[in-house]
Amino acid sequence: IDVGWVEQGAVALPTSVAVTDQPATVAGAVLSTTDQLTQSWGNGGNGAITVTNAGTATSAPWHLSFTLPADTTVTTLWCGQLLSQVGGVVTADAPSWAQTLARGQSDTVGWTQAGGTALPTSVQAST
Repeated sequence: IDVGWVEQGAVALPTSVAVTDQPATVAGAVLSTTDQLTQSWGNGGNGAITVTNAGTATSAPWHLSFTLPADTTVTTLWCGQLLSQVGGVVTADAPSWAQTLARGQSDTVGWTQAGGTALPTSVQAST
């Protein structure tokens, strides 16, 4: 985990955090994810998860899931299709223009969250 901090008044806020999660291998496609909080403010922020196919074959249509604290909600999601948000578990599908990822190709799903600035946990990309 790589964390950068900036102090605003008496509160130190993360300026960026990057976490690389374990890859998911699917029939020659290896989907890996990197997530970060790209912007934060008092009780919310913007996050992004990049899904990359590091394998040797084109992936099947892919899906994404991640967990935020139960009191944190995704208010907007872009470059993906928000499917559900139950408790802190968020699920999304690939955007219509990037259903599959060729070898070496990436797509970044972004969102705005309210209720906190925690990074997602249990980030998984699958097909």
